[in-house]
Amino acid sequence: MIRDMNSQAHPRRFSKMLLKYIMNDDVTRSFLIGNWLESLDNDDLDCLCSITEEILLNAPLKHNPIAEDILICAKYAYKAEGYNIDFENDMEILDSALITFCYAANFEAINRQGYVQILNTLSMNPDAELTFKITELGIKNKDSFKDFIH
Repeated sequence: MIRDMNSQAHPRRFSKMLLKYIMNDDVTRSFLIGNWLESLDNDDLDCLCSITEEILLNAPLKHNPIAEDILICAKYAYKAEGYNIDFENDMEILDSALITFCYAANFEAINRQGYVQILNTLSMNPDAELTFKITELGIKNKDSFKDFIH
């Protein structure tokens, strides 16, 4: 169930958390978004996924500080993984980064729920290959997430 996006988090909550994680000296040399998502506790990941589900269902980004926070996260993650892209002049790349970030968060959630087992670290790289296997629980409950895995 998707709850009201504005009741989920405070503006800039996740971008502040992500920036703090990125600024950690040990992280900046080898940052991948999957490492940060793995570091989130279940409540934070649940909140993040509720917000990203709203975004993926075409929630308006303009004038919505919670959704804008996720957009900032996507930009931070993309740049922290080493991509030097001018998001302001390429809306297609910005949209792609946002969608990739949203799917990564939700994929980590279904991994924690035991439906899949992620075999490599999630990345913002659009060309990165995601390696995973569907677990027995996932096979038994495929209707719970079948629209998520194409």
